[in-house]
Amino acid sequence: MQKNHPNWEFEHDATEFTIHMATGVGKTRLIGALIAYLYLSKESHNFMIISSRTEIIRKFIAVCTGLKDYLFVDQSLVDYPTVFNSESSVRDFTQSGMFDGGPRIWVISPQSLTANNARMKFKGQFDKCSPVEYIQSLDDLVIFFDESHHLGLDSEQDSVWRKELNALNPKMIIGTTASISENQNNIMYSYDLKRCLNEHLYTKFVRMLPDKKSDVISDEEYDHMTLRFALQRLETKQKFLDDYCRVNEIDQKVKATMLVACEDKKHAEATTKWLKNYLENKDAVLMVHSGLNENEFVPKLKSIEDPDTPVKVVVNVMMLNEGWDVSNIYVIAPLRSMASTTLVTQIMGRGLRLPFGHQVGDVEVDTLDVLCFGHETMQDIVAKLTQQGFGANNRRGITVTSPVDPNKPDTEFVQKKKIFLNVVDEEKVLCIPQYKMNKAPLPLDDISIPPLKPQDVHYFLINELTIKRLGTSVEFDREGFISMVTTDVIKQCTYLKFRSHFMKVKNLVMRFLEASKFTEDTIKLDPARVIAHIKDNLDKLSRQQPVSYERLTEDLMIDLTKIDINVPETYEHPFLCSMPVEDWVNKTHKGIPFAGWQRCSYEAVPFDTPNEYRIARVIDTSDDVKKWFRNLPGIITLLTPVGNYSPDFAIFLDLDDKNILLELKDDDRFGGEDQDATIKANAAREWCKAQSLASGKPWEYWLLLDSDAEFCETFDDISESVEKE
Repeated sequence: MQKNHPNWEFEHDATEFTIHMATGVGKTRLIGALIAYLYLSKESHNFMIISSRTEIIRKFIAVCTGLKDYLFVDQSLVDYPTVFNSESSVRDFTQSGMFDGGPRIWVISPQSLTANNARMKFKGQFDKCSPVEYIQSLDDLVIFFDESHHLGLDSEQDSVWRKELNALNPKMIIGTTASISENQNNIMYSYDLKRCLNEHLYTKFVRMLPDKKSDVISDEEYDHMTLRFALQRLETKQKFLDDYCRVNEIDQKVKATMLVACEDKKHAEATTKWLKNYLENKDAVLMVHSGLNENEFVPKLKSIEDPDTPVKVVVNVMMLNEGWDVSNIYVIAPLRSMASTTLVTQIMGRGLRLPFGHQVGDVEVDTLDVLCFGHETMQDIVAKLTQQGFGANNRRGITVTSPVDPNKPDTEFVQKKKIFLNVVDEEKVLCIPQYKMNKAPLPLDDISIPPLKPQDVHYFLINELTIKRLGTSVEFDREGFISMVTTDVIKQCTYLKFRSHFMKVKNLVMRFLEASKFTEDTIKLDPARVIAHIKDNLDKLSRQQPVSYERLTEDLMIDLTKIDINVPETYEHPFLCSMPVEDWVNKTHKGIPFAGWQRCSYEAVPFDTPNEYRIARVIDTSDDVKKWFRNLPGIITLLTPVGNYSPDFAIFLDLDDKNILLELKDDDRFGGEDQDATIKANAAREWCKAQSLASGKPWEYWLLLDSDAEFCETFDDISESVEKE
């Protein structure tokens, strides 16, 4: 390691490096993966995890012992470890070695080693040596130091901590941190906050809401305005969380919490007093600052994720900027001098963790709101974020948007309820054949992945900053690189199999490298980016492969009486379909049932667009139509290469006993062969062919573009305007 990284600093014989990771990305899991790798490869059996935060120590002990999400995911991969703390004796250590099991892990604080009366340095009554002396005798100790930026040499305490670590004679010291200094040169891997937010993969999105303070408003008045708006946002977040859990029948409840950052203790106390009066609940506000006894706030702080806690606002003075890992912070409100772009980006890490462990697809549930009410305009903030390396106001990075009037109530959330649609047709059950979808295999021998363009090569190269920090070139031998990429592409593409496709994919990777002009014996590309590039192109081609439908033995019985929809809580009765299309207003009519139909199987059905409503009125008045229904999810659902698909309408004609699946589509969402709408349409046509053969009755798939739907006044107009083949 020293030979490969001559610019790194090594103290004594221990290899030391740092992993720089943004908060909320998965530092605990990474430590678990490294321990598993070193243990399973028989490089080490003894590990130590050090954190200066009591709550982090408890968390590590919980995941190591399986009380919470198991650190090693599955006991079949790594057996449960033996876990020690600062109170464990040498007798505990020696007895643990008598049994076969997983790794041995010490989880302690640095103070356990540095305190004057540190128990770990004293020999027990029945022990031959102290715990520290026992640990010093191990020849395979690997130390993980959480928040390792505290190991710098810029203070007397830091140097004491480092001295004690080196005295343990570790084989390796691995630091993990979200904060690094500019001159730190032992960074093994970096996934910083900028990259994390720009890639939008592992944490909440961030919405920054700026407002520039008027000079005529006092600081106190502006604080109160900021807090009122923040509380409005918090209530909205809670409504969306509750609605998401209820509609998706999730037992796990999440209580949205707000974090307020104050200038100093006096400011925090005044803010806390105002909030308690405003909320009329003294238990709803928790104040945290260094002037308080920890017993006054730590127990409540530990239970902040408990949905039954009365706390909804935490008022803080620079004490929770690191080491406080909770997932239910949804609004951050820095006040006064704290409300600057630079300081906001430093504290927003406290709210990035996802309460359900992943993004769920609901914008409000997946987004952290950060207020920046102070002396900067929206333009100032966007410019500073861009200067700092964050993306702003595009598909990646931080969204900066003007808030609604803080003095007006927040009305964007609408509570929903489920209602069942009433079937008026005599036929309550729809019987259709079931099908298995077969997709043509990819012609891997004939596929050429688009080569890298000269202007794009730099993006695929291993990060130059990383190479500079490591002090050496990073490269792979050609054969090893090809095998690595081939293996991971097959793992990630679920439609590929090792036995059938390994050599074909390997040849494809080789053709890609040659086409991209990488013919050397060593490759300096980032394998992860190459794998993603090849997978994206294979996925695109796989989605476009022709499909066929094979009938299964059992037919599908669809109970039309079991179809439900979500409507606003205030919904009482449907609109009448006699309403002119010109009167449609999205906010009022979207998703609300319309009644009064002549040929519809349901008494009332909802629509998403005015054109859907327009076409339903045309269908319902046609003498050619025997019956029809709005094909809501759960009725006729087709399996396609891009997921389940329910065309907008099912129409049953008197003439020729023909059945039609009709889809309305936005013009700009249809056309390209790789677009979802086109792939679904191609699959639906094949489904209709199979259905026609199985039922003996003609089925057709019709696709009508919105631009054509606007001019359809009769069913014949629809028939002439649709794309049928």
